[in-house]
Amino acid sequence: MTTTEPTGAAAARPTWLRLEATIAWRMLLIAAAALLVIWLGLQVTVIAIAAFVAFTQAALLWPVVGRLERHLPRAPATLLVVAVYAAGIAALAWFTLIQMLDAGPRIFDAVAGSLTEANDWFLERGWELPPEFVDNVQGQLQSRLGDIAAGLGGYARTTLAGLGSTLTVVVVALFATIFALIGGKTMTQGIVGAVPGSRQLPAFAAIRDAVTTARWWMFASTVTGAVDGIFIGMGLYLLGVPLAVPIGLLTFILGFIPMIGATVAGAVAVAVALFFNGVTTAIWVLLIVLAVQQIEGNVLSPLLMSRAMEFPPLLTLLLSTAGGIALGLPGLFLAVPIAGILTAAVRGWRRELPPELRAAKGIGAHPSPPFEELAARAAPRPRPGGAEQQTGQHAEPGPEQPDPPSGASADADRAPESPGAQPSSERRSHQDGGGSARHTLEPPDRPKTEGTP
Repeated sequence: MTTTEPTGAAAARPTWLRLEATIAWRMLLIAAAALLVIWLGLQVTVIAIAAFVAFTQAALLWPVVGRLERHLPRAPATLLVVAVYAAGIAALAWFTLIQMLDAGPRIFDAVAGSLTEANDWFLERGWELPPEFVDNVQGQLQSRLGDIAAGLGGYARTTLAGLGSTLTVVVVALFATIFALIGGKTMTQGIVGAVPGSRQLPAFAAIRDAVTTARWWMFASTVTGAVDGIFIGMGLYLLGVPLAVPIGLLTFILGFIPMIGATVAGAVAVAVALFFNGVTTAIWVLLIVLAVQQIEGNVLSPLLMSRAMEFPPLLTLLLSTAGGIALGLPGLFLAVPIAGILTAAVRGWRRELPPELRAAKGIGAHPSPPFEELAARAAPRPRPGGAEQQTGQHAEPGPEQPDPPSGASADADRAPESPGAQPSSERRSHQDGGGSARHTLEPPDRPKTEGTP
């Protein structure tokens, strides 16, 4: 085997130089590949945000389009609903942008100067805070506010690559919403038809529950955020606190961030009242904020948000924090709803599994047993020859579940006649008091048996 020796200028270069040049070229290629991966990741992040926005918007507008479809064809009904919805969102976004650009610097100054106002109030009553403590806290507060402002500006410039990428997200989300509303049934039937026959009903249940969860999350977050923003803004206006409208809008926007958003918005409202109107007004604002948030947390959220997702407060806080660390500002907004949608899809899949598959996977009639049953299963076994043997306590995994009705069992075990085909009949939910049926995604068509409702 012959090797080609370097000739000319290449032969004149030392071996170590050629080796270093080869290593340098390889490092440059690796760096270029890494930059390409990062760039693709950023593009995927933008597209993922647009896809999530489109999914939630389509889920929210689906019943409206279904009702309008009684009077118009599907495509014109979709275009009309999306046009009205987009016009309302654009007007609200423009109004919010104008208000925030004008009031943003004043809000930052008020939050930074609220500590000085509080210190002066203590000094008037003979209570002096340590100067080092005041200077340290005020310096850290100003530094944090500066980091937040710089982060928001940097996010607008880099993460979404400025206005162009923001418009890309809006346009992609808008057209994806239109296509999902027009062809949602066809897409659902295509996805369901791509899975084996015995798993088509679980697949449809997963899609249906995910769409329902997204719809209720979008609706509940909008309503609760609007209630918080309107009543807190009205309270600030009646107390004579400036920047009432921008703070109300800020409260509405932060309402889409579970737990963290309401706390931050309330703290900003109290700080602005303290800076401009003094301690007495700030105390009244604090009482208003607490009252509004208690009503929202104990009345509205159980009625609305419980239909979308129910996460423990600690898990909600951890999800929001992890999303913020991983994806920045979008992660704060998207972590909890995405987790809730995925959880709903998994529950829908498990709930509709055929009995033989449920038994094979060890899934009982109740996928989530009550706490008492879990505690009984986790109880330590009595030692051999112990005081009292509880026979059968640990032999059975749980209480025996009654057999389902014969009609329901036969209905659950049957697969659709033609996977992926358009169903021959639409199954709709029970009619409400007004006699109008709520439009839902149609499951795969199944033959009726006796005893099937």
